[in-house]
Amino acid sequence: MSFALDTLLREFPQTLMTVEWHSPNYTPGNSDFDLPDVYDYRGDLYDVGGIPHTQWNGVEETVGGYGNGNWEPFVSIFTALYNSMVGDETPYEISINGYAGSEVSYDVIVTMDSDMSNSNQKVDVFVVEDNIWSYWTGASQYHNARNVARDWLLSEDLTISSSGQSETFSGTFELGDSWNADSVKIIAIVQNYSSKQIYQVHQVNINEM
Repeated sequence: MSFALDTLLREFPQTLMTVEWHSPNYTPGNSDFDLPDVYDYRGDLYDVGGIPHTQWNGVEETVGGYGNGNWEPFVSIFTALYNSMVGDETPYEISINGYAGSEVSYDVIVTMDSDMSNSNQKVDVFVVEDNIWSYWTGASQYHNARNVARDWLLSEDLTISSSGQSETFSGTFELGDSWNADSVKIIAIVQNYSSKQIYQVHQVNINEM
């Protein structure tokens, strides 16, 4: 599945944003990709059964793949899903500021340009690492694992609901010893935990904050 997503991420680098969650049962050997507790929580959120599984804006999914690492048929499927969502309207804007040193600090600022209920709305902040070259037994080949989840930093209720309001979510984290700092990003989303709809997402490389 990642092979097809890699194609789209290269084609739409500014408007397609992803987080890869790796199942402990299928994570490549000798890697540290899996976050078992976090994976289970996100998997339960979307009722993930079959692997591989993709979730688009929280509300559309694909399950399963083609044998022998043949992901090309998914490119057209993913492109259609992307095109159906890329123009969706949202009242939220997200910006991410911070500083990357021996410890990374961040401020995620959510601003509203129209009114919307904050019922069941949460802000989630993730750390991902992009372009990890890894061997995948199921596909019998190497490929770049894109935007692999490294940590789930924050999940808090969004309290603002009116145009012109803003709210800031701040925190710090340390880089893992095996991470390539040049490829580490912070990704923030606004998601409704009842409908699962993701209303906005923003990402930034930690070296570009």
